[in-house]
Amino acid sequence: MTIRTENIAKHYGGIPVLKGINLNITEGEYVAIMGPSGSGKSTLLHLIGGIDRPTEGRVWLQNHDLSALTDDQLATVRRRQIGFIFQIYNLIPVINARENVAMPLIIDGVKRQDALKRATAVLNIVGLQDHAEAFPGKLSGGQQQRVAIARALVIEPSIILADEPTGALDTRTGDEIMALLRQTIHQTRCTILVVTHDPRIAARTDRIITIRDGEIVDDTPLKRNAHLSGSVLTG
Repeated sequence: MTIRTENIAKHYGGIPVLKGINLNITEGEYVAIMGPSGSGKSTLLHLIGGIDRPTEGRVWLQNHDLSALTDDQLATVRRRQIGFIFQIYNLIPVINARENVAMPLIIDGVKRQDALKRATAVLNIVGLQDHAEAFPGKLSGGQQQRVAIARALVIEPSIILADEPTGALDTRTGDEIMALLRQTIHQTRCTILVVTHDPRIAARTDRIITIRDGEIVDDTPLKRNAHLSGSVLTG
C-alpha cells in the first residue's frame, strides 16, 4: 500500500474531529475525499501528509510509519515524497513562475541552476513554457494553479495531496486542472488524493471516499469512462 491508516483519530481541545479512520490506498490511485464542511476531510489529508499528527492511531506512507519519525525526519519525507496542492496557490509574489517551481528543490539543497532546469521541464509538462518568467500577479487563477501543480511535481513525488484545488476556479478551468492531474498519474504512477465538495470533480477520479462526522460512511470505486478522463488544455 502507498498509504495506510490504522484507527487514526484526531481531537482538538478534546473535541473529536476524526474517529478511527482505516484506509488503504494503492500506488497510482486517484482518490476523492468528500463530505460536508467540518466532516474532517482536510484534517485527514493533513494527517496523511504529515502536516499534523493523529491523537491516536498510525499513518504509513510507503514504508514510513509517520508516528515513528522525528519532526525533522517527517519534514524530509514531506519535502521529498509528497507534493501539496491547495485552493490558495501560496505562490511567492516577488519571484517568477520558474523560481516558484524550483523553490522546493532549492530548499532541499539542489543547486540553483539544476533546480531551475528541472522547473523549466515541469512547466512544459503543465503547459506554461511561455510563462516561466511571469510573476504570479500576471497570471490567471488557472495558470497560478498550474504553477502550484508544477511545484508539487518538481520533486517527483510518490504522492500528491490536493485540498480543494479547483475551489477558486471556474468550471472549465477546474476541469482542465483535474484532467492535468489525471495525466500526471498516467505519466508518473504517483498516487493522488483530492479533497473536494464538488461531485463533478469527484466523478473524474477512480474512487470516492465519503466522510461524515469524522467517520468513513462510503468508499466507492468508479468505472473509468473516456469522457470523464478529459484532455489537458492550456490557458
